[in-house]
Amino acid sequence: MDTMVSCGAVPALVRHLRAPEAVKDDDGVTQPYQHEVEEACANVFGLLAFYKREHQQLIIDAGVLPCLVDLLRRHKISTISRSLISLLRRVADTINNLAFGNTIIKTLVRTEGGIPPLVQLLEFNVTKVQKAAALALRTLAFNNDDNKNQIIECNALPTLVLML
Repeated sequence: MDTMVSCGAVPALVRHLRAPEAVKDDDGVTQPYQHEVEEACANVFGLLAFYKREHQQLIIDAGVLPCLVDLLRRHKISTISRSLISLLRRVADTINNLAFGNTIIKTLVRTEGGIPPLVQLLEFNVTKVQKAAALALRTLAFNNDDNKNQIIECNALPTLVLML
């Protein structure tokens, strides 16, 4: 993992977190987008952050967080598919790993607008996505009153209680 980081994998992978423009067929129908590349990149970032906490800030400095937050919002504008479901779960897991034990990154997730889409995913119709979002919210709330307050303001508590 350290070799990947020292060889510049982090900035190289950031650009792959951005989905290309929608592709339309000859009849003008938008084709469903497969999210395998973004999911794989998010997975690498999550593993790097989990493997070594020193990688957290490097990943954030490379511009990953705005991309991850944008991917969380994707369920509002994309057709629900297995690849999207898997992507949403992976992105929530990655945010969890990036924020774990890092107060600065927890705050950045909030200021980048990451909490509202995570709260929205609590209502998603796939349990694994709901659990990943709940875990990320738990991590973001731990020892961070501003994040706790935003989670409450986003009306997450009733859904979280029902998930128990």
